[in-house]
Amino acid sequence: MGVSAIGRRTRQRCKAVALLPRRRSRLPSKARHDHAMDWTVPFRDDQTCREFHHFDVTPDRAHRVAVFLDAYGVQVTPAQVAAGAADVRRRIKSHNGAVGRTRLGAQAQWVAEGLLERSEATSRWIESNSALFPP
Repeated sequence: MGVSAIGRRTRQRCKAVALLPRRRSRLPSKARHDHAMDWTVPFRDDQTCREFHHFDVTPDRAHRVAVFLDAYGVQVTPAQVAAGAADVRRRIKSHNGAVGRTRLGAQAQWVAEGLLERSEATSRWIESNSALFPP
């Protein structure tokens, strides 16, 4: 499932204000395994949150997880949140790796540039920092 960011221009950069599934008009059935949650929390280290995601301050991940899961009516532990996020990343990584090995499309470039290894490193970071994601 692809995800589209809806943004709002502020000065020199665009800030995401919502993420919507491209192919769905309804919410996915399993919130803790949803790719959108990966980007809205976000499941990244503080430096990446500021530099890549353009947060002015470190995001309140616990609050973001709680809001996301509350919208789905899901009750889980921090370890389950982290495991679900890492699992989604690994499934996407597996798909991109399979497509990339065919040497077709953008995925081939991603594989060549080491995206799969960086994605796995992020999955391990998520799992080792599950305390940051209490619902």
